[in-house]
Amino acid sequence: MSSYKYLLLILISLIVLSCSSSKKEEIKDYEHLRYFPQGSTEKQEYYKLHLAENPSDDHAWKQRSIAFNKRGDIDTGMAYLQKAVDLNPEGHIGYRGYVKLYMMHDYDDALEDFKTLLKISSDQNPVAWGENLHKLIGLTFLLEGNYDSALTYLERGIKLTTAEFGADYVETNAFLYQAYAQFYLKDFESALATLSSVLEMDNRYPEAHFLRAKVYYSQGKISQAKESIETADKLYRKYKSETNAYYEVPFQLYQSQIDDLMGRINIIK
Repeated sequence: MSSYKYLLLILISLIVLSCSSSKKEEIKDYEHLRYFPQGSTEKQEYYKLHLAENPSDDHAWKQRSIAFNKRGDIDTGMAYLQKAVDLNPEGHIGYRGYVKLYMMHDYDDALEDFKTLLKISSDQNPVAWGENLHKLIGLTFLLEGNYDSALTYLERGIKLTTAEFGADYVETNAFLYQAYAQFYLKDFESALATLSSVLEMDNRYPEAHFLRAKVYYSQGKISQAKESIETADKLYRKYKSETNAYYEVPFQLYQSQIDDLMGRINIIK
């Protein structure tokens, strides 16, 4: 009887070892899938298996969400991203705000995420998904029509970045957004000064020339408006405008907008 129990114990041990080895081999077999492209079936299968073994890997949860967000399956992407945020708020809430701002146009929730990051970040001038956080907050207010708050945050981001790294490290579109806020507040001279500054850094910026034409047109300075819109038209035809493969860029410029403003300018003698 004791020999039977001994043999049974050995058999059970072998089965357990076999199952454990099989599972490890299964995971090992999928390790090569991590090198497939981000949105591929293979890469998603890798994340599925990896997260089954490592459910506290917040970075992997976020990475799994990105492909879904990019292709417009926001519900699935945000469900995975929520797990990343729960595990590491400071590391991922900025990206969640980025998705809400650019892809979902959910400005109130985007502001909530951005302001939360601003509170919990150890950096006084943090970034969210590679963009200055103060600029993102300012842009969100701008798109909501809260132009005074937009200016406050945009100017703060520009000031802090300039002080820390120099003006060359300020994102060009931060100045464009600042000029738009000034334009909407009818502070035309400040808008023109801001646009002059950004065009000194990059004179091949059709969006800035287009906005300058709008400002001049609003002031009734038709000759300057005509010169600016013609420059915007020339640069747009040569370089196009800033775009993103996954969403429409705020204040993205189109040829139809240039043609419309040019027509309104040219009709005035």
